[in-house]
Amino acid sequence: MKYHFILNPSAGKGNQISIFEGKINEICKRNALDYDIHITQAQGEATEYVKSILSEDKELHRFYAFGGDGTFSEVVNGIYPHENAEIGLVPTGTGNDFCRNFTEKENFFDIEKQINGASEKIDILKYNDKYCINMLNIGFDCNVVCNTLRVKKNRLIPNKLSYIAALVITLFEKLFSHQKITIDGETVVDRDILLTAIANGSFCGGGFHAIPYASLVDSTLDISIVEKISRLKFISLVGTYKKGTHLDTKAGKKCVSYIRANSLKMEFNTPTKICVDGEIEVANSLDISVIPKGISFIIPQGSSMICSDKSVSELKYVNLAR
Repeated sequence: MKYHFILNPSAGKGNQISIFEGKINEICKRNALDYDIHITQAQGEATEYVKSILSEDKELHRFYAFGGDGTFSEVVNGIYPHENAEIGLVPTGTGNDFCRNFTEKENFFDIEKQINGASEKIDILKYNDKYCINMLNIGFDCNVVCNTLRVKKNRLIPNKLSYIAALVITLFEKLFSHQKITIDGETVVDRDILLTAIANGSFCGGGFHAIPYASLVDSTLDISIVEKISRLKFISLVGTYKKGTHLDTKAGKKCVSYIRANSLKMEFNTPTKICVDGEIEVANSLDISVIPKGISFIIPQGSSMICSDKSVSELKYVNLAR
């Protein structure tokens, strides 16, 4: 087995590369591992780097992505559909939402525990001709991410508060977008919507438990659609939206539809920004499906996957006919 450590120097505060390089070299040499370290220089480079390695031989390769969810997603897009690869994550980005689906988050920063971790097959999402590991957001959530990127450039605002600051800014902008949504072949929405999230994992926005019943191993899409609501009502929901309890509130039951499905299609009136694993893209339409057990994820030693205790029958559905 060969180990590959892919470090994004732009992730998070960008000052952790030298520290991790030293730890990687020390631990890998002590354990006599066959390894290399690659520091990315541009967005998208991690995908091509992984593809180039996997095209050379059929040996088992382990890739560890050091960065945020975007870096992790790049490596996923390089790995799938190769069977001779496993992927791990050291969350050095800003949001780091994917690792929130597991216990003992501190283990993800322990190189020794990462190397000794076992891999488990998890689902991934296919959207158009690319792949997503955590979540796609369209509408308000996506606009918040766009503003977060701007806020992060302000040195007066700490990184951990950048999403909250961006959320406040976004509240003063246009809140809604027209979305035509077809789920499992049936058109269920064709109107202005506040936001839609299509999830594999449960978290987005640096800890918002927005899709609380999502599972990485249930072979389904978890879809949350939030109706066009007033700013005041949205503000009243933010606290429970962050905790993941909004679906149990009276307001949440009225304005949020939570659905599990196999496929989803979206059409937009104009080219529309979408947020994929924390990165912004533009699309005229989306065709999304789930790939069950599409990739092997390395769970650090001592950590385990968090799975929802809600079955499909227990979920409270909202009538989508408005």
